[in-house]
Amino acid sequence: MPKPATIRQARYDAAHTSRVGLKLHNDLDADILDRLAWAKDREGMQGYIKRLIRADIAKYQQTKTV
Repeated sequence: MPKPATIRQARYDAAHTSRVGLKLHNDLDADILDRLAWAKDREGMQGYIKRLIRADIAKYQQTKTV
């Protein structure tokens, strides 16, 4: 039987999180895979991807308001 903390975490995750996956080709996307491996050792892949997306959002919002 699962522990109560695990059940609470699963309920929280179901209500408050989303999962996104990428399918990358080992040869054609090798540069992306290398960069993600590099990021994993520093800030983590998730943090790296989120930072890049937020920078892109900020860049878009600047051009939209100008």
